[in-house]
Amino acid sequence: MYQAQLQILLALAFLHPSLSSPLPHPQVTSAPDVSGHLLPITPRSPLLSHLAERDSTSDDSIPIFDSTAAQLVLQELKAVRNKYSKAAQYLSGVQVAQADVSFQQPSAALPVQAALSGNASLVHSSASATMSRMSWSTGTTVNAPASGGSGVSSAAKPESTWVLLPLKEEIGGWSLLPSATPFSSHGPSTSMSTSTTSTLYPSSSATSIHIPSMASSATAPLPIAMGTEVFTPDIAHLDIAIRSKTSGSPNVPLTDYISGSLDVLYYGNINIGTPAQTLTVDFDTGSADLWLPVSCSNCNSKQFDSSKSSTYTTKGEAFDVEYGSGQVSGVLARDTVSIANTAITGQYFGAVSSESDDFHGNPNSGVIGMAFSSISSSGKPTYFENLISTKSVTSPLFSFHLSRRQATGSQLCIGCTDNSKYTGSISWIPVISQTYWSVSMTSFSGNGGKSNALSSSLIGAIDTGTTLIYVPTAVANAFYAQIPGSSKADQYGQGFYQFPCKASLAVQIGFNGQSFAINNVDFNLGKTSSGSSMCVGAVLAVADGFPNNLAIVGDAFLKSWYSVYDYSNNVRVGLASSVNNSK
Repeated sequence: MYQAQLQILLALAFLHPSLSSPLPHPQVTSAPDVSGHLLPITPRSPLLSHLAERDSTSDDSIPIFDSTAAQLVLQELKAVRNKYSKAAQYLSGVQVAQADVSFQQPSAALPVQAALSGNASLVHSSASATMSRMSWSTGTTVNAPASGGSGVSSAAKPESTWVLLPLKEEIGGWSLLPSATPFSSHGPSTSMSTSTTSTLYPSSSATSIHIPSMASSATAPLPIAMGTEVFTPDIAHLDIAIRSKTSGSPNVPLTDYISGSLDVLYYGNINIGTPAQTLTVDFDTGSADLWLPVSCSNCNSKQFDSSKSSTYTTKGEAFDVEYGSGQVSGVLARDTVSIANTAITGQYFGAVSSESDDFHGNPNSGVIGMAFSSISSSGKPTYFENLISTKSVTSPLFSFHLSRRQATGSQLCIGCTDNSKYTGSISWIPVISQTYWSVSMTSFSGNGGKSNALSSSLIGAIDTGTTLIYVPTAVANAFYAQIPGSSKADQYGQGFYQFPCKASLAVQIGFNGQSFAINNVDFNLGKTSSGSSMCVGAVLAVADGFPNNLAIVGDAFLKSWYSVYDYSNNVRVGLASSVNNSK
């Protein structure tokens, strides 16, 4: 009885009218086989389990992909074409890794695993125990004997202690605030001041933290979250508190704008002006401009009132950005901008006085681009680049957790990662062009890696501001040819594909030889109509001059993977399995 009621409720929740007129799909010869290890994901909830196991559930549980959803996707498709209209120019000459390489398991014990949610402490006590451990969130372990050994050892003078950390690369920063005995930090060939934020550099051996008896307080670049334990060196009592560099939380809660079966976009608060006014923006790793409506006659969302800000300035320089079939335009301006616990004085932004109809109905007021300023329309540094240059973030990275069909729960972590939002370790992928967050896409499979839809590698742009996954037409054809019974779904418009709802799916994307699965619930956008056995896929083809070596990897992928965007270590993207898939 309970199961029957649940199925009725699910059917009512997802019931929408739709269209259906499947067209035949041309036979396409797939590219060479791929092999290696697949990073598994598992559904988060009973509902997701129900939706993910298509071949053993009732079709009534699958949502409908209706004409409204199709129009949203067509609008995004136009936006993608214009958003990446200069991609061929920006990405000219970029070298990608070879396609069809063997997949590799990601390395373990990776840096900067968590955002600090509160003060933790590590206490030197006078207890008699000989040794205990400090376990860092990165998986690094520091042994702490009372004397001697490789962990903590007393120096010649009893008022000094060394803490040896086996670091292999720079891992970000955190503050150590001693209550009694301050400290300094240094590595094998570098010594840092005790009064400023330090930077540790790659080391082939251990990097150490020295705790002398007379020094001013300082910060040292260590992991920013750690378990609390007690160890017992033969020195006076010392209490070290781990604190974030600035007050407040580095996390920005994001709202998931949901329409039908689509997680359309993720938006959060931004403060601008003096006194501050709060507006909402789409946090977009696929663009590099910040813009907000100011004295905009045809804008429907909340606007920034520049006349009420004592710090607003503009020289009237023109500003415009193309999105979709239209654009936003206005003037380039400057003002104080703050997000979460960070702030920049004199941040450049577009004060938009006109926007196209594409934006009408969206819940956000504007967009903040989080790609590289090399592709910005304004030619000015991005907000996050300014945070790095002014040393306003603990670590030069930010990260996203995107929820699945859940209005709340998504977040952006500025200068940090949050290990409560992912499981396992972070797999790192080198960025191959500091324009978009672009990586080598070396494989693309709909059948669990039995074959590769790529005959040559693509440039994959990781884009939080795009809902779905967009690839060249030839790649889309080869990809859907791997799923028996698939066909084009031109009833929705050019670029759509459909597949049997009961198909056994195992969709995965390979980046630089590492394979990442996409949860079926994110790949399946819904049935073509009530009672239909065909469903619409989240991978669309882009034609009309779109670069034939570029793929846009949007939220349909990122809901399965916690993503990290790191400006250090030669610039890289990190991916870890989202808690969406483990609970």
